[in-house]
Amino acid sequence: MQTLRDICVSVVIEHPRRSDLIVVLQPPSALKVSPIVLHNRAGGDAPDLKQTFDIASSPALKQVVGKSPKGRWTLVVEDRGRRRQVGSGTLRGFKLSLSF
Repeated sequence: MQTLRDICVSVVIEHPRRSDLIVVLQPPSALKVSPIVLHNRAGGDAPDLKQTFDIASSPALKQVVGKSPKGRWTLVVEDRGRRRQVGSGTLRGFKLSLSF
């Protein structure tokens, strides 16, 4: 069975305020790893979130290194802004890169 050596997560989210957003990667339940918070309301009033998260920028991703990648990976994006408007944000891109 192959195990992960490295992981990168890239997102492109259009939104009026990136500080309203929480982005979480949920690894497969078989890995017995907690959900990994990639972005937690940082960025002030700047719009949009276009970022690649790796082990250097998000050390919590190390939890999955050395484990099997088999299973369902889920990206969860939450809008926690007080001024939420229907349709105010759009996930334009998501890429999960796994290296063995």
